[in-house]
Order: sequence, then structure tokens, then C-alpha cells
Amino acid sequence: MRYFDLHCDTLTEALRLHLNLDNNSLQVSFADAKNIEQYYQLFAVFIPDTLRGPNALSYFLQCAQAFTDEIFASPNAGFFKDKNARCHAMLSVEGGSACGGTLEGLSLLRQNGVQVMTLTWNGDNEIASGCFSESDRGFTDFGREAVRTMRQLGMIPDISHLSKKSFSQLIDFDDGVLIATHSNYDDLTDNPYGRARNLSPFQAKEIVARGGLIGLNFCPDFLSDTSAAGYDDIMRHIDAFLSIGAERSLAFGGDFDGCQPVAEVCSLSRIPALYQALLARGLSRELAERIFWRNAFDFFSHIGTI
Repeated sequence: MRYFDLHCDTLTEALRLHLNLDNNSLQVSFADAKNIEQYYQLFAVFIPDTLRGPNALSYFLQCAQAFTDEIFASPNAGFFKDKNARCHAMLSVEGGSACGGTLEGLSLLRQNGVQVMTLTWNGDNEIASGCFSESDRGFTDFGREAVRTMRQLGMIPDISHLSKKSFSQLIDFDDGVLIATHSNYDDLTDNPYGRARNLSPFQAKEIVARGGLIGLNFCPDFLSDTSAAGYDDIMRHIDAFLSIGAERSLAFGGDFDGCQPVAEVCSLSRIPALYQALLARGLSRELAERIFWRNAFDFFSHIGTI
């Protein structure tokens, strides 16, 4: 089987713990992909809501250099365009403050290989309001200009973590393709975390209509209102997205090393078991191939990333 994942926090966690991406004790390592024929992963640089301005940009640049050095040195992985690699890696950003609040910073992100950027984390930043913002002010003037600049640079806004108000404003002033790298289906949860972070049917339909991608998240709170979330809940969310026509937009964004995922999918090494479990629950092989790999691969191939 092949697997394409739109979001993990493994890079920043590995750097914090002085570990490498090849072989470690985290939820993602290239060694854990030994039973996956082709593996593509977006590695996010996570920018917490406590980091802003030049400090945020400086932190991003440090992480980007470490990522580049490690992938060049890895015997097991290459970048997305490396045809000879079995494991493929690309840098992304979780939290638009990585640009340091400047358009020049956005250009630096793009020069360092970032093509997908989560506009906010949970709070307010220089761009917009996140899903747990106390003010929920929406987009700033700079944020609107930042999105326009992202489009010019060939970058795609990731709306995971964006507040509902910010999302509504975004689709009013921008008509481009959107990605939600790690969000589930809102109507299937009723806990405050799931309701804030998951996609409403309206949001999901908008992403599908624009030809974007939606990455399913393995965080229990985003799957269920109980602590015992598992395969059945993942299947429920798949069915919900398929019911609104997302068969060519649905993918995975497991949020590995950014949450404590469901026990049945506790690490990358469990992805082949998830594949078999979903087939056993009635998912066709054609749809499984699309969700696990093909949709995201076709998307990034179309925009020239692969």
C-alpha cells in the first residue's frame, strides 16, 4: 500500500528532543514506513501562539535548515520530487506567524520549500483569528494581503485551526483552492474541541467545490465524544465526507506527534493495519487507494510539487 499524510508535528518534536527523523521513538519515523510501498509526508514547523514577529521567523528558519540538512543526509528519504526515494518529505507550516508578520517573511518561507501554510493556530495572529480566539476578530488587513501574496508565490492556505468567522471572510475575498490538512467532520462530534476544530458541512463542501484536500485527523476528540475512539469512528467520518462528494478530496492528516492519536492508529507503523480495517468495514479498494494516497498525490502532482 501507499500512504500520503498532510500533517504531522514530528519535525518540531524531534528537534526539541534532539532526535532524528530516520529512526526514533516518536509517532513518525522513516523506519516505521518499512511496510509502506511509497510514503509522502508534510512535516509542519509548529509556531505556538506565544511566538510572534522576528522571533517566529527566526525559529522557522532554524527548523527549515535542520529539516533540509536531515533529508539530504537521510539514507531512507528524499524530497517530494526525488523519484528514487521510497519516503518523501516536504516542509509545511502550522501557524502563519512563521512569516514574522511581513510579506518578505512569506517569501522566505516559500524559498525554503513551504507550499502549504496553516494560517493560524488556536489564537489570534498577524493574519487572522484561530478557532479558540477570544476576540474572533477575523482577518486583519495584513492577513488579506498575506493570502493574496501566498497565491502569487504558489502557496496554498491551510484552514485547519481557522475560526469559522475567519473562514467565512476568507472565502469572500479569495476564490482559490483551499486545504484543511488535519480536520474532521463537525456534525459527528459535540465536544468543544471537536466542534471548534472540525469542518462544518458548509466548509467541507466549499473545499471540495474548489478542488482542495481534507486530511482526516486521528485525534480522539476530533473523532468522537468518548475516549474510546477507533476504526469505527474513522470510518464514520469517511462516510460523512463521502456523503457530500469528497471522494476526490479526502486524504489523511493524522496529526502524529501533535496529539495522542487513537490507540489503534498510534503511530505511522499502524497505517497498514488501518488500511485493512477500513476495507473490512466496507470501504472499496478504489476509495481506499484514493484516500490513503491517490487524492493527495494527484493534487500535488497537478500543482507541480511532485
